[in-house]
Amino acid sequence: MFILLLLVSIAPTTTTLECYFQTDVKPLSRRICGSNMTNCMKLEHYPRRIYLGCADEEACSKGKESTVCKYTACTQQSCCKGHLCNTSNSQCVQATLISIVAFFMRSQFH
Repeated sequence: MFILLLLVSIAPTTTTLECYFQTDVKPLSRRICGSNMTNCMKLEHYPRRIYLGCADEEACSKGKESTVCKYTACTQQSCCKGHLCNTSNSQCVQATLISIVAFFMRSQFH
């Protein structure tokens, strides 16, 4: 019985998708998507602007013809399924990943 309670307590309690979020005015952060959002989206603009966020199936299937892409005049749009799968080329994401790797390496040698 104790083992069952332990497994239930450490099991993830939510299946809500989480994506990176970033705009011109908002710094890189994580955002929990709404229940109808099933994809993480990455929009690229000229010159070298990247917008990140959550998207539904319709926005992803329409690609550059989607309302989101037309509104922001994007040059490229991509969608992916999975938590935080829309990583950007920004230094924030790279710095976060490097910090995580460094932490695990440090803990292995101590």
